[in-house]
Amino acid sequence: VLAVSATSPSTRRAPPISPAAPCAMASMRRFIKAAATVFLGVLVAAQEEDPGEDPKTIMEDMDENKDGVLTIEEIINPELVDEEDKENAEYKEFVDQLQKHFKEADKDGSGTLDISELPALIEAFKSAAEL
Repeated sequence: VLAVSATSPSTRRAPPISPAAPCAMASMRRFIKAAATVFLGVLVAAQEEDPGEDPKTIMEDMDENKDGVLTIEEIINPELVDEEDKENAEYKEFVDQLQKHFKEADKDGSGTLDISELPALIEAFKSAAEL
């Protein structure tokens, strides 16, 4: 005789999903997509001014301290972000995605992107925006 307890896997139920959860997730996905689009917009705007611009010119436009490499901070430019926005979950998710793509693009592990690494970051955001 096989006894089934009240807590066996066959009788356990997952807690109900809040009706707001799917909306929150959709909102977060829209924000991440929008943030990636803004980042790409900066790059595209720079290219539209001169269609012949290359990654070097784009980097020079974003490289605040003109050291020839791009940091995450230079992309995010925290001075332009309100403190309230920095606490927003969607903003934090964008920063997480940026850190992920940045790390993947940073082939030499220096913590910065040089001209040869910038196209990989741009491509990662283009791919994310298409999802």
